[in-house]
Amino acid sequence: MRSRDRWLGGVVLSAALSLLATAGVQAQGIEASHGHPNRLVSATPEFAVEKPRSVVVLPPVNHAKDLRASESVYPHVYVAMASKGYEVPAPTLVQAVLRDNGVADWGLVQEIPVEKLAEVFGTDAALFVDIHEYGTHYQLVRTVARVELQGRLVSLKTGRVLWEGRAKWEDVDQDTSSVAALLINALVSQVVRDSSNFAYRVAGSAAAHLIWSQKLPAGALCPDVGKDGTDCYRPLQ
Repeated sequence: MRSRDRWLGGVVLSAALSLLATAGVQAQGIEASHGHPNRLVSATPEFAVEKPRSVVVLPPVNHAKDLRASESVYPHVYVAMASKGYEVPAPTLVQAVLRDNGVADWGLVQEIPVEKLAEVFGTDAALFVDIHEYGTHYQLVRTVARVELQGRLVSLKTGRVLWEGRAKWEDVDQDTSSVAALLINALVSQVVRDSSNFAYRVAGSAAAHLIWSQKLPAGALCPDVGKDGTDCYRPLQ
């Protein structure tokens, strides 16, 4: 029995060493390609004409498997838009208004006519967000979280698209100091830690990348809006 156990232990250790070698290469590749693939889309000509000042960020529509994706992504997108210099109603207020108007299912928000959105929220535009990927994937020696978002800014005056962007972000949680550390880290991640916490943090990076790196012009409240608006940051009040 002992010789069999030693043989099994050797097989596991050999596999772990092999995975360690490939994990280091893969981790570097992920780090070098943060946010890939990301589609850069300039604002439409209508944006320059309308120059929206206020934007209602609607609850994200979740196309991922994790049912917690929408509630995790929503506050991150709200903070990113507010920091970009737009007047943005708080998510709690938006959700309350939607419920009062009979919309409790977030998956239906994109079916609401823009005229109705303009009537109930009174903003210049609405930001529609789709979650295409959200979650944490466990491997033997590491944990990978991926979040992919798509945003569409629509005028509530004309119904035209003012801006569109898409961003994917992923991060790896691992300690490459030793094989033992790798195995223990993966085990702890799978057994003890709530995977949604890791994905939640990555969702913040994805939301920030969507709003800040996809050529969305700064809002009217941005101090640098008269310039290029790329360095705008307005702390939330």
